[in-house]
Amino acid sequence: MHILLVDDCHELLVALATQLRKRHHEVQLAHSLGEARAVMAIIAPIDVAIVDLVLGDGSGLELIDELHRRRPAVQLLLHTAMPDTRTVSDAVNLGARTVVDKPATGDELLEALVRRPSTALPDIKRRWHDTLRKAQDRLIARAFEAHGGNRSRMARRLGISLPTLRRHLARLGLSSRGRPKRPK
Repeated sequence: MHILLVDDCHELLVALATQLRKRHHEVQLAHSLGEARAVMAIIAPIDVAIVDLVLGDGSGLELIDELHRRRPAVQLLLHTAMPDTRTVSDAVNLGARTVVDKPATGDELLEALVRRPSTALPDIKRRWHDTLRKAQDRLIARAFEAHGGNRSRMARRLGISLPTLRRHLARLGLSSRGRPKRPK
C-alpha cells in the first residue's frame, strides 16, 4: 500500500513511517501542506493519506479537501490531537474516512481505515458527553456538601428545578440528608 504521511512533527512522522514500513508499506513523508502538494505532484500512486490537522503552512482540512477532489480513490484519515466535534464533522464532509486521536500507532491508524467510515464523530460525542456528565456530577456533589443536603438551596444555587435536582441526587445515590441511600 502507498501511504502519504503529513505532519509537522518530524519525530512522529519518522516513528509512524518506521512502523508502517515494517509492515511492507511504501511511505512518503511531508512536513507541511506545501511538501504534501509537491509529493502529490511527483508520486502517482497514493492509496492512503494520513493527515495532521495543524500544519505549519495551512490546515490538514485543506489537503483532505484537495486530495478528495483530485484523487477520490485515496482513503483519507485525519490524525489530530484536537478532535472536536466540528473538526471531525468538517473532515468527514470534506472526504476523510475517519478521524483518529493522537497519539496512535501505525497499526491503529491502519485499523481505523478498515473500520466503518466516520465512526469518530459518535465516539467524540460520547466522550464529550461523559466528560460533561462527570463535571456535572462533581458540581452537584460539591453543592450537596456545601448546602448540607438542603435541596431548595442547592437547586437555587445550581439554577435547576427541584425535580431535576432530585433526579441527579437519585442517580448519584445521595439522599437529602447527606448520606448515601440504602439499597432496597
